[in-house]
Amino acid sequence: DTGMEFTALGQVIVLGLVQVGGLGIMTFVAFLAVTSAESLPVPQMLAFRQMVGARTPAVLKRQVWAIVLFTVLVEAAGAACLYACLPPEQDRLVKFGWSVFHSVSAFCNAGFSLFPDSLVQYRNNFSLNLIIALLIIAGGLGFVVINEVHDRCRNKKKSFCFNSRIVLWTTGLLLLGGTALMFLLESGNALAKFSRPEKIMTCAFRSVTCRTAGFNTLPLTDLSPATVLLFMFRMFVG
Repeated sequence: DTGMEFTALGQVIVLGLVQVGGLGIMTFVAFLAVTSAESLPVPQMLAFRQMVGARTPAVLKRQVWAIVLFTVLVEAAGAACLYACLPPEQDRLVKFGWSVFHSVSAFCNAGFSLFPDSLVQYRNNFSLNLIIALLIIAGGLGFVVINEVHDRCRNKKKSFCFNSRIVLWTTGLLLLGGTALMFLLESGNALAKFSRPEKIMTCAFRSVTCRTAGFNTLPLTDLSPATVLLFMFRMFVG
């Protein structure tokens, strides 16, 4: 239990490891390389340049800084939004730590929570569910795809590369399909006592999280075998 068994320092260490994993080992090592006198071996440098679409070492350096800056800004924005969703009577320092931890954990698709039941107690908090889901999706898409989406919004004539088209279409179909299937399978079972908006929100959130992140707003033991099989397929794809 991360929230109960670890000290504050332990939680910071866990969060640091999550952040490194979210950036990716190649990005992390490349960042260390471009900020120091050392450089990556040529094969790894060429591989990373191809991955981020950088034609020259100078462009690579800018791209690495852009990835790190993008990550920090998105996680900071997510933490600020989560902070605003929490009850105002809670201790500010506790709210700040909770918000930062869950923003980083969501964006890095780690799924670590500071509560034993994950986010079950926030099942009816629409804003918090939406923010966590958007952070997970943004982290899952990755910098390269989001950068292309940004460029496309600025220039309508610019087309997506094959990789980005596959990622965007597959992500959209999996999210919508997973939401619809869980709604059909669980409306009369685990979600029977939920209102229609609560059913849709719960199914959409689970559709986002079961593919990559692991956060939970509904106990898995309440689900039917068919839904569990659906989740297994989604996790396998993720």
